[in-house]
Amino acid sequence: MGLDAEAHPLQEEILSDGFVSHAEMERALVAVVSCVSDEGFTVTLADFSPGRGWQFAMEAASEEVMDAVDRTYEYCYRHMLSHVEARYLEQHTPTASELAEEHQRMVECLQDYGYDLGEIPIEQLALEVAPEDMLACDE
Repeated sequence: MGLDAEAHPLQEEILSDGFVSHAEMERALVAVVSCVSDEGFTVTLADFSPGRGWQFAMEAASEEVMDAVDRTYEYCYRHMLSHVEARYLEQHTPTASELAEEHQRMVECLQDYGYDLGEIPIEQLALEVAPEDMLACDE
Protein backbone atom coordinates (compact mmCIF):
# COMPACT_ATOMS: atom_id res chain seq x y z
CA MET A 1 0.00 0.00 0.00
CA GLY A 2 2.99 2.31 0.44
CA LEU A 3 2.14 3.96 3.76
CA ASP A 4 4.82 5.98 5.51
CA ALA A 5 7.17 4.25 7.93
CA GLU A 6 5.37 5.70 10.95
CA ALA A 7 2.03 4.11 10.04
CA HIS A 8 0.90 1.24 12.27
CA PRO A 9 0.07 -2.08 10.55
CA LEU A 10 -3.55 -1.52 11.61
CA GLN A 11 -3.83 1.22 8.99
CA GLU A 12 -2.47 -1.03 6.27
CA GLU A 13 -4.87 -3.80 7.30
CA ILE A 14 -7.88 -1.47 7.24
CA LEU A 15 -6.88 0.02 3.88
CA SER A 16 -6.01 -3.31 2.26
CA ASP A 17 -9.35 -3.68 0.44
CA GLY A 18 -9.49 -0.02 -0.58
CA PHE A 19 -12.61 0.76 1.46
CA VAL A 20 -12.96 2.02 5.04
CA SER A 21 -16.22 0.97 6.67
CA HIS A 22 -17.76 2.81 9.61
CA ALA A 23 -16.73 -0.08 11.88
CA GLU A 24 -13.13 0.09 10.63
CA MET A 25 -13.04 3.84 11.20
CA GLU A 26 -14.31 3.37 14.72
CA ARG A 27 -11.66 0.68 15.25
CA ALA A 28 -8.92 3.13 14.22
CA LEU A 29 -10.38 5.85 16.48
CA VAL A 30 -10.42 3.44 19.42
CA ALA A 31 -6.81 2.55 18.61
CA VAL A 32 -5.87 6.23 18.99
CA VAL A 33 -7.63 6.31 22.38
CA SER A 34 -5.69 3.22 23.46
CA CYS A 35 -2.41 4.64 22.19
CA VAL A 36 -2.83 7.89 24.14
CA SER A 37 -4.16 6.07 27.22
CA ASP A 38 -1.18 3.68 27.15
CA GLU A 39 1.01 6.73 27.80
CA GLY A 40 -0.94 7.47 30.98
CA PHE A 41 -3.25 10.20 29.70
CA THR A 42 -7.02 10.43 29.92
CA VAL A 43 -8.72 10.47 26.53
CA THR A 44 -12.04 9.10 25.34
CA LEU A 45 -13.88 8.84 22.06
CA ALA A 46 -16.62 11.26 23.10
CA ASP A 47 -18.64 10.93 19.94
CA PHE A 48 -18.62 8.94 16.71
CA SER A 49 -21.41 9.55 14.25
CA PRO A 50 -20.73 7.33 11.23
CA GLY A 51 -20.29 9.35 8.09
CA ARG A 52 -20.66 12.62 9.99
CA GLY A 53 -17.81 13.09 12.45
CA TRP A 54 -16.19 12.23 15.72
CA GLN A 55 -14.72 13.93 18.73
CA PHE A 56 -12.12 13.03 21.31
CA ALA A 57 -12.28 14.31 24.88
CA MET A 58 -8.92 14.83 26.58
CA GLU A 59 -8.23 15.74 30.18
CA ALA A 60 -5.14 17.16 31.80
CA ALA A 61 -4.34 18.66 35.19
CA SER A 62 -2.30 21.53 33.77
CA GLU A 63 -1.35 23.29 30.57
CA GLU A 64 2.01 21.49 30.58
CA VAL A 65 0.29 18.13 30.86
CA MET A 66 -2.13 19.11 28.07
CA ASP A 67 0.84 19.95 25.86
CA ALA A 68 2.16 16.44 26.48
CA VAL A 69 -1.29 14.98 25.77
CA ASP A 70 -1.41 16.94 22.50
CA ARG A 71 2.03 15.71 21.43
CA THR A 72 1.06 12.14 22.27
CA TYR A 73 -2.24 12.47 20.44
CA GLU A 74 -0.47 13.83 17.33
CA TYR A 75 1.91 10.86 17.33
CA CYS A 76 -0.94 8.38 17.84
CA TYR A 77 -3.02 10.09 15.17
CA ARG A 78 -0.24 9.80 12.58
CA HIS A 79 0.56 6.25 13.66
CA MET A 80 -2.96 4.79 13.95
CA LEU A 81 -5.41 7.01 12.06
CA SER A 82 -4.14 9.55 9.52
CA HIS A 83 -4.32 7.40 6.37
CA VAL A 84 -7.53 5.68 7.44
CA GLU A 85 -9.17 9.02 8.18
CA ALA A 86 -8.20 10.45 4.79
CA ARG A 87 -9.69 7.49 2.92
CA TYR A 88 -12.79 7.41 5.15
CA LEU A 89 -13.51 11.10 4.57
CA GLU A 90 -12.95 10.67 0.84
CA GLN A 91 -15.48 7.83 0.77
CA HIS A 92 -18.08 9.04 3.27
CA THR A 93 -18.22 12.83 3.06
CA PRO A 94 -21.66 13.86 1.84
CA THR A 95 -21.96 15.79 -1.41
CA ALA A 96 -23.29 19.33 -1.44
CA SER A 97 -26.68 18.10 -2.66
CA GLU A 98 -26.82 15.44 0.08
CA LEU A 99 -26.04 18.11 2.69
CA ALA A 100 -28.74 20.37 1.27
CA GLU A 101 -31.26 17.51 1.42
CA GLU A 102 -30.27 16.73 5.01
CA HIS A 103 -30.60 20.40 5.95
CA GLN A 104 -34.07 20.54 4.40
CA ARG A 105 -35.17 17.39 6.27
CA MET A 106 -33.86 18.87 9.52
CA VAL A 107 -35.70 22.18 8.97
CA GLU A 108 -38.94 20.36 8.11
CA CYS A 109 -38.66 18.17 11.21
CA LEU A 110 -37.97 21.18 13.43
CA GLN A 111 -40.93 23.00 11.93
CA ASP A 112 -43.02 20.02 13.07
CA TYR A 113 -41.72 20.84 16.57
CA GLY A 114 -43.03 24.39 16.19
CA TYR A 115 -39.89 26.23 15.10
CA ASP A 116 -40.18 29.00 12.50
CA LEU A 117 -36.70 28.87 10.99
CA GLY A 118 -37.20 30.54 7.62
CA GLU A 119 -33.97 30.41 5.62
CA ILE A 120 -31.64 29.89 8.57
CA PRO A 121 -28.20 28.48 7.65
CA ILE A 122 -27.49 25.00 9.02
CA GLU A 123 -24.61 26.39 11.11
CA GLN A 124 -27.08 28.49 13.12
CA LEU A 125 -29.61 25.75 13.82
CA ALA A 126 -27.85 24.68 17.00
CA LEU A 127 -28.04 28.25 18.29
CA GLU A 128 -31.78 28.55 17.67
CA VAL A 129 -33.05 25.09 18.62
CA ALA A 130 -33.23 23.13 21.89
CA PRO A 131 -30.61 20.35 21.90
CA GLU A 132 -33.19 17.64 22.54
CA ASP A 133 -35.15 18.75 19.45
CA MET A 134 -31.98 18.72 17.34
CA LEU A 135 -31.27 15.18 18.52
CA ALA A 136 -34.83 14.04 17.83
CA CYS A 137 -34.65 15.39 14.27
CA ASP A 138 -31.14 14.05 13.65
CA GLU A 139 -32.20 10.41 13.73
